[in-house]
Amino acid sequence: MKIKMLSRPTGDTTRDSKKAVFKVSSNPDPTLHPFERAREYKRAVTAAKLERMHAKPFVRALEGHADGVYSMAASPTSLVALLSGSGDGEVRIWDVAHAKTMWSVFAHDGAVKGLSVGYDGTSFVSCGDDGTIKLYSLSLESLLGAVPTAEESSAAGSAAASSASAAASAAAVAGGTVDPLNSWTLRYPVTGVDCRRMDETFLSSGGSYVEVWNPHRASPVQRLTWGADTVSCVRCSPSERHVVASAGTDRAVTLYDTRSGNPLRKLIMKMSVNAIDWNPREPMNFVAACEDHNLYTFDMRRLDRARTVHKDFVGAAMAVRFSPTGKEFVAGSYDRTVRLFPAAGGRSREVYYTKRMQRVFAVHYSADAKYVLSGSDDANVRVWRARASEAGGKLRERERAAVEYRQALTKRFGHLPEVRRILKYRALPGSLKKAAKRKREAADSENRKLENRRIHSKDSEATREGERSKRIARERV
Repeated sequence: MKIKMLSRPTGDTTRDSKKAVFKVSSNPDPTLHPFERAREYKRAVTAAKLERMHAKPFVRALEGHADGVYSMAASPTSLVALLSGSGDGEVRIWDVAHAKTMWSVFAHDGAVKGLSVGYDGTSFVSCGDDGTIKLYSLSLESLLGAVPTAEESSAAGSAAASSASAAASAAAVAGGTVDPLNSWTLRYPVTGVDCRRMDETFLSSGGSYVEVWNPHRASPVQRLTWGADTVSCVRCSPSERHVVASAGTDRAVTLYDTRSGNPLRKLIMKMSVNAIDWNPREPMNFVAACEDHNLYTFDMRRLDRARTVHKDFVGAAMAVRFSPTGKEFVAGSYDRTVRLFPAAGGRSREVYYTKRMQRVFAVHYSADAKYVLSGSDDANVRVWRARASEAGGKLRERERAAVEYRQALTKRFGHLPEVRRILKYRALPGSLKKAAKRKREAADSENRKLENRRIHSKDSEATREGERSKRIARERV
């Protein structure tokens, strides 16, 4: 008698090793899996709760400054090196990974208003209220080698490690890095500097001028001006080095072309512009941080209206910096918060604050876009995670797959009320909530007044000004 039996290879149902996952056979036929969307919605709610539960954005504070931090810069060749300038004229170079000061110098008699690192990472420029611009050499290899690691510090003891660090810092200072390579003295305070990304020249702002400098010359090689008011900041486009944007106390954003030596356009806002930054991936777009609590993204080809209006601050936006990816930017405000905005989004996706943090005047991204740094007038530099719930170390394959699955769930169901409520909730101080409520009530009142005026007026007078253009006074070409 013959008996037919099913025979399958054992490799289809057994594990390859003890640490491997058991193989499970499944049929993707949707008729066999009813209520799939309901199950995934429940998982999305759980994923949203886990994301907020694991949100620990604050990493550490870098202490050492004796005055407020008003300028910051990062090296394009290092992930851990950060430069910061304070109100007492001190410039510090930090090893962010070990929270150590690698080097410091009192470069200016007044506040350090601007810092910028050269395109090759071998030098940096600083400027201050004392009207001086100084060029320093930057050797990160020797400085990073002088900082002891955590293992070395624990092995040698805290006292030995501190004395070794002090000796290394003294050796670095004695190596000739305190005296600047070059120095320029101007008749007016210098409000900002920015190094170009493709050559050794740099730009400075001060008085009513934007000046282009060559580090080997004693005077500026080019001077750009349009108007007589003070220029408060200057930024060079990272993609097109001949295009320069500046902001002044006359509420204007001015675009220059250094090839012709002439200004291109001037955009006059209704409120002052405190900071500017270019999108590194979209060369035509830049964002302006304004005194009216908002940030505006503009296309330099069409300045009559903003591309996006970024809201959520309840104080003046003081600093802005794009991520290296160009997909989002970080901004600091006078209301003591740091917010992260999508480049094309009108509302912030994250808000960071601490009880001791004061008004934020400087922000920056790390070179890998995983961390955000902020400097405030409480003399601290703080390090934050760009993704509040992101794990710090390397993930195993199964962990990474689980994280990606949860992210896909929250993205798919993020528009539903329960998931959206969990993801949007932020515990903020009472003062910020009250200020946001007052601001919202004032905006609603203004909208009601405009709507009533439109209803009870003639058609010719009923035009309503758009949100993207109502903060623009005029444009000059």
